[in-house]
Amino acid sequence: MEGLAKKTILAFLDAVEAIGPTRLRIAWATGERLEVDLAEPINRLQALAPLRDPAAFARVQVGEWGHSPVWEGEIDLGADRLYERCKEQAVRERAACA
Repeated sequence: MEGLAKKTILAFLDAVEAIGPTRLRIAWATGERLEVDLAEPINRLQALAPLRDPAAFARVQVGEWGHSPVWEGEIDLGADRLYERCKEQAVRERAACA
């Protein structure tokens, strides 16, 4: 499809908090406050295995320049994909409530 450009999202975190054993509430630089459940990637990816411990997951912080949420052990998730995941889950949750 010539002439169509994919919209690029540059997402930055202002704040992040764990609100469950695999769920985050994120304040985005866009002004949005969105929640995301990370159970699927945490249970699927070995690199995220330490986050299966709710105490470890709860120690989330905003990474340098707001580019990611970070945890001990140099674990992080890229903000752009995380923002997309937040938006996708919000749409599914609204549809489920309708």
